[in-house]
Amino acid sequence: MLTDDHLEALADKLVGKLKEHHHTLWLDPETHSTQHEFIQVLITEREDRIARRRALEDKIAGSVILSAIMGLIYIIGSGAMEYLREHLK
Repeated sequence: MLTDDHLEALADKLVGKLKEHHHTLWLDPETHSTQHEFIQVLITEREDRIARRRALEDKIAGSVILSAIMGLIYIIGSGAMEYLREHLK
């Protein structure tokens, strides 16, 4: 029968051998694969979120530019109307 000291020594020896062969991950392959799939989903969601944000920023920038152009047209039109009222009496 193995004593606690024997089990401890066996565990230490096993861990030492695994570290020698660069086995630093203590996950079974299925769990490791599942984690990779989850990380890929997170990356995809982040890329989608970034794309949506850029599209929204483009729409907002377009609206601001259009508003500025419309304001400029209004100011020019208002000035032209004032000029015509003054000079075409």
